[in-house]
Amino acid sequence: MLRRSCLFVLTVRMIHLSPSIGAYLIVRNGESTVETAIKSVLPAVSQLIVVDTGSDDATVPLCSRLGAEIHFFAWTHSFAHARNYALGLMRTDWVIAIDADEVIDLSSFEAARPLLLAERTGALRTAIYNRLSEGETTSIHHYPRIFRSHPAIRYTGAIHEQIGEAVARAGFSIVDSPVAISHEGYAHPSQEKIDRNTALLRSELAIQPSDPWLHYHLGLTEFAAHHYAGAASCLAYAVESGALSREQYETASIRLAQIALGNEDWKEFEKRISFAGSNEQTEGFRLYLDAVRSVVVGDMPRARVLLSTDAVEHSRLVDRDHLLALRNLCTSHSNTQ
Repeated sequence: MLRRSCLFVLTVRMIHLSPSIGAYLIVRNGESTVETAIKSVLPAVSQLIVVDTGSDDATVPLCSRLGAEIHFFAWTHSFAHARNYALGLMRTDWVIAIDADEVIDLSSFEAARPLLLAERTGALRTAIYNRLSEGETTSIHHYPRIFRSHPAIRYTGAIHEQIGEAVARAGFSIVDSPVAISHEGYAHPSQEKIDRNTALLRSELAIQPSDPWLHYHLGLTEFAAHHYAGAASCLAYAVESGALSREQYETASIRLAQIALGNEDWKEFEKRISFAGSNEQTEGFRLYLDAVRSVVVGDMPRARVLLSTDAVEHSRLVDRDHLLALRNLCTSHSNTQ
């Protein structure tokens, strides 16, 4: 009898120490990427929900073969509605939100598991590494992608929907974590996705035309679509509003600097590049862009100094092949003098 009691106590303690984890994806015509996304998260979860909003390709049977629970949701032009529908289907203690064009780094998630045990922790802030082209990381932002499955924690916003405020209202805190997610959607954006996101953001802006956050996200969407004039207008509005977080300010300023670099508008470039990055990743990319400008205007000595900094060397935002090519160009120019 004593032995059974001990086993019961041990079982209860193990359950307490190991909260269940589930994941969900909102998909539509994601057959080219969704398998990689699912396989990245599947080993970590006991429940995987896929909510399809109208695929006419092989997305649904593919997800089903991979072991996902398939549900269908009629598209309402709101990602918050679709995500909240998915959250209502979860049976686990915690939820991982992952998109069909993303990959979660499992080793970083395993390192973060102990954070799930804190009673007042409601969400883990994760690093999202966005790629604009193959092999090139272009931005990093942080967002709560792992959170408690709690009826009060729900999304708001038609696009780039938010959940952080709901976590706080429910009485929980959001903590930093080592979890890393790679987002590949900007590397090969479909015209359908660009058009959808642009339409949703413009629709929201028609209702809230002074919202700097909407201008910020529309600017990033336009930049990813190579619509640089529209991107510059939106991002400049967002930056000059003074309402962005430090991370958003730096991301928007970097994009504006890149646009100015392409236009060889050096006055605008200097205006946007004149800040100190709050982390080595951003600072390294800022210095790299400054080095590119120096090469373009013929100031090779300055370019060599910038390219030799530790921040440039260690920044994951700087494409290694581009960096090597630029360094070789500076070296060859020095040798010919």
